[in-house]
Amino acid sequence: MGGTGVDLPFDGKSLQLLSQAVARLKDMVVITEAPTQEGEGPRIVFVNPAFTRIMGYAPEDVIGRTPRFMQGGRTQRSELDRIRRALEAGEPVTAQVINYTRAGSEVWLDLDISPIIGENGRPTHWIAIERDITLRKVRELAHATESAVIDMVAAGAGLQPILEKITRAIDSLSPKGRSSILLLNDGERYLSVGAAPNLPQTFSAAIDGLPIGPVAGSCGTAMHRKSRVIATDIATDPLWVPYRRLALDHGLHACRSDPIFGRNGRVIGSLAVYYPDAREPDPIDLALIERLGRVAGNAIERITQDLALRDSEERFRMVARVAADVVWDWDIARGRLWFGEGLSSHFGYEPAEPELGIESWLLRIHPDDRERVDADLRAFVASKRSSWIGEYRLIRADGSVAQVRDRGAVVRDARGLATRMVGSMVDITNEQALQEAVLRSQRMEAMGQLTGGIAHDFNNLLTVILGNAEMLGEALADDPQLGALAGITRMAAERGAELTGSLLAFARKQALDPKPTDVNRLVSGLDGLLRRTLGEHVEIEIVRGGGLWAAMVDGPQLESAILNLCINARDAMPDGGLLTIELANAHLDDAYAAMHDEVSPGQYVLIAVSDTGVGMPAKIAERAFDPFFTTKEMGRGSGLGLSMVHGFVKQSRGHVKIYSEVGEGTSVKLYLPRAHRGATGLEAPSPPARSVRGSGRILLVEDDSLVREHVCDQLSGLGYEVTSVANARAALDLFQQGATFDLLFTDVVMPGGMSGRQLAEAVQQIHPDLPVLFTSGYTENAIVHQGRLDPGVHLLQKPYRRADLAAKVKQVMEQG
Repeated sequence: MGGTGVDLPFDGKSLQLLSQAVARLKDMVVITEAPTQEGEGPRIVFVNPAFTRIMGYAPEDVIGRTPRFMQGGRTQRSELDRIRRALEAGEPVTAQVINYTRAGSEVWLDLDISPIIGENGRPTHWIAIERDITLRKVRELAHATESAVIDMVAAGAGLQPILEKITRAIDSLSPKGRSSILLLNDGERYLSVGAAPNLPQTFSAAIDGLPIGPVAGSCGTAMHRKSRVIATDIATDPLWVPYRRLALDHGLHACRSDPIFGRNGRVIGSLAVYYPDAREPDPIDLALIERLGRVAGNAIERITQDLALRDSEERFRMVARVAADVVWDWDIARGRLWFGEGLSSHFGYEPAEPELGIESWLLRIHPDDRERVDADLRAFVASKRSSWIGEYRLIRADGSVAQVRDRGAVVRDARGLATRMVGSMVDITNEQALQEAVLRSQRMEAMGQLTGGIAHDFNNLLTVILGNAEMLGEALADDPQLGALAGITRMAAERGAELTGSLLAFARKQALDPKPTDVNRLVSGLDGLLRRTLGEHVEIEIVRGGGLWAAMVDGPQLESAILNLCINARDAMPDGGLLTIELANAHLDDAYAAMHDEVSPGQYVLIAVSDTGVGMPAKIAERAFDPFFTTKEMGRGSGLGLSMVHGFVKQSRGHVKIYSEVGEGTSVKLYLPRAHRGATGLEAPSPPARSVRGSGRILLVEDDSLVREHVCDQLSGLGYEVTSVANARAALDLFQQGATFDLLFTDVVMPGGMSGRQLAEAVQQIHPDLPVLFTSGYTENAIVHQGRLDPGVHLLQKPYRRADLAAKVKQVMEQG
């Protein structure tokens, strides 16, 4: 029916047949008569049961009325005008509109409207197939909001604008609702307003600072109980007795509030939606609040930790002001400076040089800071202030540069003129480096937490998309045009998987399986691929060191990292050039480790990838490992390549260093930990995975219904007898009832209080020899610790191809 007119007589029997045909449809079917009078809209003559279920109207409530009564304030006028013009022209039309249910809730609808042509060739009726896409819109908004919050946290945004972003997102899909985020402060006893952009300001001001408790409205009670609180009618709800008049006077008659939890299970706030009438909460609000409540919790914890860190740094600075590392005394009248012994121990100057002129001292300040410090000191001396503080770079006796914090107090004569200044200077080079490292770690942890949540859901979706695209490609092998579309879908899914993988690699959240690896053999295996990928204009030279040690590393991830570096090198040589891959043994000593963050002294295998390209200035090279940072033109890169390499090497307990000069090319050096002595090298590369058929009984445990249905079909198609359940508790019940299987294939992260790892441990108490295969889009400490897959654990990372599924299942079942 969708797209072209169809001939359909509308006598009683036809309507009865139509009713029977559409009774079980999930989509709504609405039939209207063609308008008969100028300006009068079409009137409804038929609706199916799905319409009653979704919109809340019985057929007798709508028959004879025009569909306009379901429109409201946010129904898109432009879409309605487009539909009207199509109906007037007798043409089919598709559109997306917002309608309103009987309860007043918004429903996003995907409409497909077609004419029913009469004997005279003109439309006698119109039939509309209406699909409820509200949940899809909610998911799209949730994903977009999560991504925006990730960007804001990474950019160092404050807590208030982040929380306001979340509340405005909720309000955009709940026009009758007005959301708020409250925070729990002052010893977890009092609430404060974090964001409530659409609530009356006088209401927010009145509740700010109120205590939480067993009878404290919806939010205060939810935080006290640590559970959801729903007040369908504030006027009669006993929890609102203390604040009932306040809420009603502001037009607030119902409220739903969820506590916001931190990672340790501690309540840190609440997320609520208020309504202008007594009512049950909108199901859409429930879904959106639950999802974005987790996002808010992550953001609150990250920003709160940043604020605590800044407070700690301020206290540290106050202590440093009274710790006289290098004491100095400036005779302003004579222009002479005296320094204590710390000048020698901290900065290397000879003890015979404790006193010198102010101009000589200024020459020891870094040239880029010298003029500023000189002007600042002169302005201070001429002012009436009593103390001075400054930070600048000081050149040590050996030519290296130290960052110092300098402070002093002035002595003035009776006329107020400065005659003497005494103070102390502190070397804060290490402190500054530590602060930068802590901030980097905080940002990376924030991105890891937020990215992990997205990766779990996104990889579930990609598993279904990728698998179905493969099946479509095979089914459409004889149709080149449609087969090509299936191939495009598959490639898009694979690119999505690469993107989430790169984000997890940067955040050091991917599951690595490090093994003793023969790097010589690995690089040799890449030679052909590199030459095809980089093109003939790039000359490749591989320099292999003798007696190369085995590296303890995840081989496939190392291949990906080397390929990334080589592609970056190619892009830096648009006119061609020389790419050198150097392999050697290396030893990083204690002195080197002391100068570089997160480096442990010891033996490493060095892989250096160098090019003869354009090179980078120092300021660009410093940011080369930042996520999403790229110097390439739009569309030429995601900015995740080098950050992925950096995250992978750090997670592998290695070290990475970049060297670059403009016009001289770039060299990236990867230091990977040496495998223990006596470890064997890399085994011969495995052949590509293929769809191997098998037999046996498999219990599939997967909470996502789409993934569960898809994997069931895949495994059944491979010859296995599959039983599937939606959670770990249901799976454990089967085993306790005596069911037997040849393989337990379980997701890792599942709701219900029991993870896949906990299920496997419980099942193996009953069947110790039962093989277990885990699968996940994001593992987060369940089967991965310190970035490494636990020994003896088999993992199939989502998303995966059918061939990978077949091969992994076969391998695990054969190994037992």
